[in-house]
Amino acid sequence: EFTFAIGSNPGDIANATNIAKLFLDIPFPFPGATVTFSADITDTTDGATVRVGLNPLDSSTSGLGLVSTTVTADGRVSLTTTLPATTYYLRIFPVEIFNAVIGTDEGNTVVVKYPTLRVDGISAETLY
Repeated sequence: EFTFAIGSNPGDIANATNIAKLFLDIPFPFPGATVTFSADITDTTDGATVRVGLNPLDSSTSGLGLVSTTVTADGRVSLTTTLPATTYYLRIFPVEIFNAVIGTDEGNTVVVKYPTLRVDGISAETLY
């Protein structure tokens, strides 16, 4: 579980641009594979934009096409993409927060739980 707080306390998300991203790059040399990222997201902010995303990367870590979706309601959010032929890594953005406003969103949070990555529509849950 990841919790992101909006505010002016140390460790909170608060600056002039109010952009926060959490991402993970994993070696993933499986071109042509279909991958689905999903997570349970609870967003109590009022003015912020919250997104999740996937970006295949080549061997020099250049992006091959960001695919993202905006979180519009609390609950499970999913995003699917097919990896291009030159994919070597996969950058996963379990959360991106934009335009949080101190005074409007202060004291609010974005919580990400149970992030899951499925490959070609098969997850560990379906195997057992």
